[in-house]
Amino acid sequence: MDSTMLRCRALSVALFLVFTSAPLFPQAPVATVPQATAEPAASAKTWLDKRQEMEDYLRTADVTKLEDIGLGVTKPRRAYLAPGGPFDRMAWKTIAPGIHSGYWESYKSEIAAYELDKLLELNMIPPTVEREVHRDRGAAVMWASPIKSFKDLGGPPTPPSDHVARWNRQLIQAKMFDNLIANIDPNLGNWLVDPSWNLILIDH
Repeated sequence: MDSTMLRCRALSVALFLVFTSAPLFPQAPVATVPQATAEPAASAKTWLDKRQEMEDYLRTADVTKLEDIGLGVTKPRRAYLAPGGPFDRMAWKTIAPGIHSGYWESYKSEIAAYELDKLLELNMIPPTVEREVHRDRGAAVMWASPIKSFKDLGGPPTPPSDHVARWNRQLIQAKMFDNLIANIDPNLGNWLVDPSWNLILIDH
């Protein structure tokens, strides 16, 4: 058997394992996201039809206050923005490129992940840009809302029947994306869901 055929078979096996493997996190049978019944559920992906506007605002918005979030090994902070813009908060990460607690970490990884997500048209990562705040350089990430993390929900939520197929497809895409960027330590706090059953990824 020649090497080309062996490579083709290996690729076929790899794709089969990706698409048929168990979910990245164990499924929680009872966790649900509250749904509005009188009107369409809210979507946190408000950037989809005005991405450039959101990116420009992230670069230029005045930061009025910074506070520790208290979560995450990379110590992100919550930045409050001056009133009147398309959103009022952003996550702010300044961790310098290097090995931290045994892992490679960098604020630039957030920007690279967003640009790749945008290129692949996955639309799972909120707008992320590089900028300076108070003479510190870092990654500014649009604060998506309304959302809940899988951790908040006690595990991956179970969608209603009419969202199951789309939800499972998003989980597969997110898992493949983490494999692509070598994100070896995703956790339940980094996977978010909004009331419209959109999957949103943070902290890369």
